[in-house]
Amino acid sequence: HEEYEEAKGRKSVFAFVQEGVQREDKEADFVREVQGWESGLFRSSFRTAEDLRQAVTRALYDHAIANVTGPVDQDEMTQRAIAFLPTERRSYSSGTAALNLAVTGGPRQSILRPVEIEKRTLADALMQRALFGDHRLFDIELGAQQGMDGDVLVLSQERGGKITLNEQGSICVSVPIERSNRMMPEIVYEVVQGQFAGALDYASWVLDLIDPTQRLTHVAIAAGLTGADHMAWRTQRESHANPNSMSLGTRTNGQASVQISKTRAALRLNSADIVEDLVVPLRRQWR
Repeated sequence: HEEYEEAKGRKSVFAFVQEGVQREDKEADFVREVQGWESGLFRSSFRTAEDLRQAVTRALYDHAIANVTGPVDQDEMTQRAIAFLPTERRSYSSGTAALNLAVTGGPRQSILRPVEIEKRTLADALMQRALFGDHRLFDIELGAQQGMDGDVLVLSQERGGKITLNEQGSICVSVPIERSNRMMPEIVYEVVQGQFAGALDYASWVLDLIDPTQRLTHVAIAAGLTGADHMAWRTQRESHANPNSMSLGTRTNGQASVQISKTRAALRLNSADIVEDLVVPLRRQWR
């Protein structure tokens, strides 16, 4: 515990927590402290020595990749991410607002052969994760479709849920913004933050699935909202404090998205920071 306190904030910390064991009270408190620290910490769990070996190997590999600069055109990668976002909707009559997250990888190359992206097993795996993963993107009570649109694999659902994947490994996740029970035209900061975290986790999982050897070493991430120009941003506390009265929001500029570039390993190592770096600038675009 003292070693952890000494290293925290000064070094990269990798925590591996054993599952299925009895802990004394002080040990349990230490585990909770480690799991509650979100910045600068990679966490994983294990049951056997082999599990631990694999977890340590993967963590050290990701850390090494995260600190290596490769021959990547950041601007080109970012432009591809922006282009993969859905077009802004100008009609507000449907009442459906969506958050969109696109992730593109570099160096630019073909990750999936045409025959691979058309395999039913790939679409089924993506759909399974969207419906039943740790962060569910699709509603299991709604119908869903999957198919090819040119060279792009598309999974879609009623009410705006959509996932697209192309042969270069670019991924876009679009999900309806969760609405409060009061049905006010608001964007709740913590809710959107959680939804972006789920979309980012899904994109990271897809990259690991289609590119397990990490040929794509870097990523560009673009995030935006569609159909939400007249929704106001509020925190959960503000929403509960004043549930029946609010002002309509207005986007303050024409910018439709925010973008950042990272090493691919950062998707797992620094996901919480990435989500904040996306959501905070998006919120600034509204007043």
